[in-house]
Amino acid sequence: IHEHEDGHASRLHHNNEVQAAETNVEKEMLFVKKVRDLLKKEMEQEHHESEEFHKAQSSQIKSSLSLSAHKDIVMCGYVTDVEGNLDYFERYLAISQILGWADKDKTKLRFKRDDAMFVYGGDTQDR
Repeated sequence: IHEHEDGHASRLHHNNEVQAAETNVEKEMLFVKKVRDLLKKEMEQEHHESEEFHKAQSSQIKSSLSLSAHKDIVMCGYVTDVEGNLDYFERYLAISQILGWADKDKTKLRFKRDDAMFVYGGDTQDR
């Protein structure tokens, strides 16, 4: 491009630069919009999954509460301060009307009654 005395070539060059800059800005704006839309979609998905999780958790809690509400608990077993003493715990199980060993290997406990609950008062071992 030959520059004329009135600076015509200079204006053309300037206009081309402005057009290129505007095109780049438009592209960047489209990119930002796409990223924003993707983030919004992802956040909505996470919110939906969180709501589903809380609904499932709430349903599970309600189900547990309704099961226990239908059961009439008439007896409660309680033990505390076992402090690692297996003989003491086995003596408790021998007289308990609530709990017993579920297997001969003594690896699991079982309820002896359907209408009972058990509370462990803590303190399984000393330091």
